[in-house]
Amino acid sequence: MDALPEQTKQKLPQLKTLSFIEEGQNVILTGPPGTGKSHIGIGLGMEACLAGYRVFFASVPGFVK
Repeated sequence: MDALPEQTKQKLPQLKTLSFIEEGQNVILTGPPGTGKSHIGIGLGMEACLAGYRVFFASVPGFVK
């Protein structure tokens, strides 16, 4: 947690509630390399799976063709 950017530290508790799923919202993590985007995305996906949700994880290059 100490290495995360301040803005991420502030938003992570809200994301961890998974309320965005109930609200039908997507989560897009952006930023420079090495800031923990994939790590956070995978962690949220795992939490969602444990809560009984199905998840889809993709990187931007997969959408830009």
